[in-house]
Amino acid sequence: MLILTQGKEVYSPNYPFSLGVGIGLRKILGLNVLYAQNLFRLKNETNLKTRSIDIQAHKYGKRILIDAYYQDYTGFYIDRGKGNYTLFPTLSTQQIGVESTYVWRADKFSARAAFEQSERQVKSAGSLLFGSGFYWHRIEPDAKTENVSSEAFENFQIGFHVGYGYSWVAGKHWLLTGAFIGGLNFGNQMDILQQLNIKVYPTSVTRFSFVYLKDDWTVALSGIFNNKSVYPTDNKPIRLITPSVQLSFTKHFYLKRKNFLTRLPSLKVRPTPQRNG
Repeated sequence: MLILTQGKEVYSPNYPFSLGVGIGLRKILGLNVLYAQNLFRLKNETNLKTRSIDIQAHKYGKRILIDAYYQDYTGFYIDRGKGNYTLFPTLSTQQIGVESTYVWRADKFSARAAFEQSERQVKSAGSLLFGSGFYWHRIEPDAKTENVSSEAFENFQIGFHVGYGYSWVAGKHWLLTGAFIGGLNFGNQMDILQQLNIKVYPTSVTRFSFVYLKDDWTVALSGIFNNKSVYPTDNKPIRLITPSVQLSFTKHFYLKRKNFLTRLPSLKVRPTPQRNG
């Protein structure tokens, strides 16, 4: 989901609730593959149709966390209360981002245990987090209404972040984790950036998870809140907020490796005696 805020105005998409099935393949680059199919659509009095593409990928390595996303949303509205809505059916926002975060105390703090449940945290611990990322944004205002900007623009940023994560082992079956990173990005609109005119943008990412663990299955409530910003040349700063909350059930299957070849006992070959005559 992608939300825009500018001053006191909040631009929201008419976003569907999704139910999906995920398969984690730990032995293949440590990636989790998740497919989600829209099940119920949120309905309101706007009758606004939001067209959206939302792809997010998260890789939780032992020491390196990688987050990548592509979002493309067209169609937003402002809820002014008492059934009064302002519609922006052609307001369009796209963004691409890739972030890499290093876990300083990976031998103590397990991001895998907190956010993908492929490991188990046995003692409470925390770690310093730091890393970098690069981002591309494009915003195209609504064709019939003055709103976030008078004209379409693209923005490119690169930056660094630092933060802290902590996992609390609350008994045999419970794990509670929180992590926050904040940083500064440097960039500008693409045409202005060519003139070496660089601006500074604040950025932050907040994560949490509540995990209930058993021997071969887990239930987890987790969330990621990504906060970026861009500055139009003719209007107030725009914040791009990406909230993502997931309730998941994970079942672990332990497959035994099947040997298709077996070692044969060594055979000593004796030469066949030759007969004379």
